[in-house]
Amino acid sequence: MPPKKGKESVQRKSAAEFFTENQTIAGFDNPGKSLYTTIRELVENSLDAAESIGEPPDVALEIRELSQAELDAERGVLRLERVDETLFEGRGKADDKEKTRLFYRVTCRDNGCGVHREAIPDAFGRVLAGSKYGARQARGKFGLGAKMALIWGKKSSGLPLTVRTARAAHEPVSRVVLDIDIQRNEPRVLEDSVAENSQKWRGAELTVTVGGNWKAYRARIVQYLRQLAIITPYASLRLDFRGSGSDRRDVRLEFARRTTKVPPVPRATGYHPAALDELLLEQLLRKTAQPSLGAFCRHALQGGPPALMRRVLKEGGFDERTEPLRVADDAARLRRLARLFRDVNCFAPPDASGLAPVGEYNLRLGVEKEVRPTYVATACSPVAAHEGHAFVVEAAVSVGGLREEEEGLRVYRFANRIPLLFEGGADVATIVAKKRVRWAAYKIDVKKERVGVFVSLVSTKIPFKGTSKEYVGEDAHEIHDAIRECLMACGSQLKAQLAKRDLHQRDRDRRKNLLRYVPDVAAALCGVLQTDEDALKKALQRHVDRADLEAVADDGGAPRARVDMRRRAVVRDVVSTRFALRLFAPRGAASRPPDEDEEAEAEVAPKRKRPRAAWTGVVDDDDGGDPAASPPPAAAAAARADFEFDDDDDDDDDDVLAIDGLSPSKGAPPSAGAPRSPARSRLGRGDGLAVADSSSDGDSSSSEDVPLASLAPPPPNKRPRPLPAPDAGSSDDSSGDEWAA
Repeated sequence: MPPKKGKESVQRKSAAEFFTENQTIAGFDNPGKSLYTTIRELVENSLDAAESIGEPPDVALEIRELSQAELDAERGVLRLERVDETLFEGRGKADDKEKTRLFYRVTCRDNGCGVHREAIPDAFGRVLAGSKYGARQARGKFGLGAKMALIWGKKSSGLPLTVRTARAAHEPVSRVVLDIDIQRNEPRVLEDSVAENSQKWRGAELTVTVGGNWKAYRARIVQYLRQLAIITPYASLRLDFRGSGSDRRDVRLEFARRTTKVPPVPRATGYHPAALDELLLEQLLRKTAQPSLGAFCRHALQGGPPALMRRVLKEGGFDERTEPLRVADDAARLRRLARLFRDVNCFAPPDASGLAPVGEYNLRLGVEKEVRPTYVATACSPVAAHEGHAFVVEAAVSVGGLREEEEGLRVYRFANRIPLLFEGGADVATIVAKKRVRWAAYKIDVKKERVGVFVSLVSTKIPFKGTSKEYVGEDAHEIHDAIRECLMACGSQLKAQLAKRDLHQRDRDRRKNLLRYVPDVAAALCGVLQTDEDALKKALQRHVDRADLEAVADDGGAPRARVDMRRRAVVRDVVSTRFALRLFAPRGAASRPPDEDEEAEAEVAPKRKRPRAAWTGVVDDDDGGDPAASPPPAAAAAARADFEFDDDDDDDDDDVLAIDGLSPSKGAPPSAGAPRSPARSRLGRGDGLAVADSSSDGDSSSSEDVPLASLAPPPPNKRPRPLPAPDAGSSDDSSGDEWAA
């Protein structure tokens, strides 16, 4: 026979009893996480208390580690000697674990508004009692923070909560020691005293002793405080941890404030009609103090002027003079009114006065203070709405930073100015930053650079997923789009700066590559020019350091290179292979026929679009030159200088300045006896031009600063004057060879 069913009875549980049995809902999963959550709740209460009066927060956090023996001695618990050891067989590991169990006395002190003495028991000893309910931005709304810390302390250490507070510098300090009745969800005051305020202090100080694991969650606690310093740069945060035992390791951290600009205090606003469901609407109708339904819509709700509310009520067949309580008692009318509010599409967007974002200025200061990036950009979205609740997204993107940071993309998430450290992979900010934005389009390499993405969401109701309140789902499409637009705006700001950085880096790499070849080029030239190799090497190095033709083109300036010359220099024909230069003899020297290597080089040279003849010109100084060397007007008009850049990106060594000799205009034949040579001199871009001194004595001691702009194609009225072509019947072979290529 099946067993008889016993009589079942319906039981009730208080809110305190429910959360005591289900403490994981409030973030008290294990001893380490419980210590972290306790610290977080106390610090956030202190920040709210200071911000509510517009005071820059000054929060001091002190943590003292206690062993089981120290806690027992403090509580007056005597350790009994075991008489019958058989009762404790098999407890070796349990005893070792109990000996290593640690407790922590957490004290948080602030400079906030303080707490009224009469409100202390309910504020810290009754679960779900709080002052942050309503349609406004707040760090916490559940009324669980300090109460859950008290409940966890009662379960782990058995010690009560101590509160010291003063409302003003001239008021006395109230001290209250309280516990909580779990079954009744009521506070129990153990001590209540008043002392003189000798320090002229205003604020609150809470002390609670809880079980925990500092070693396991030390990194998380420090990370939380650091991110809190980023999102609240106007706050001063201090941490003082004192360990116990012989291997104690104390930790002292201080995050100084960077600014005193505190965000404005968000004010409580009415609910938007689009955010109302039947249950919430019924609660509002029952609690309102307005005498009529029309007055309730005008004062308790937001979204439109009184005329619009009258039109909406008329559309639904409601009388403005109807009492709100009568509508709440009638389920059919309540359902019709709630559906009418959802269907009407002409309400104004939600009011942003209930929001208090940190501001782009403060966000930038926080990122610069803690991350110290090379580049940072910020952006803020306009006020938008999700399910009838207003929200604002602020974002910052940083490139570079501290060396201890790993390379790659890191996402920092904040909700109502609270750092979110857990379950980041499922958060909408992480998904958008890693999958919805093409960072390469903004010249950001997320694999090789330290990139930080900071996303702060403020709203009258954060659409958290789960009870842990640690992430926002991707299905919040309005928030998803706002985050993506902010990150793209930050990327657009960084693109121009990163492009300049990359350009400068390419210039530095090009200079480095050029300097590698200076010894070889100097060795090749010294044999031809019969000069000192060390002096030539130093001259080439100075030339690479000072000459930059790209800077001339970009900035309109005229960098100057020091070139050895006398009165004027003759630009001789330069035939080169890869960075090995061979120069013909100076003007007036005996000519010689080209050797086999030069003929072979001419045969394999690339074809040009139009025939070019290598000419020799004179680079004159400002005081003119030899009038006898001036060509006929027709020849002078036909001659011109041709400069080309070889921008082949396939080889960095090919980024050189190709300089042809003076060539005649299209269709003009070269001078008699001048063979064609397609060879070009390959010099590093910005390296200038190799010149031969025109003086007969070969003295190169004199020098003169010549602007590199003079090497660019000259304007029409200042063309370089080619030397006169030799007579066809002249018997002087050298005069024709001096133009030969």
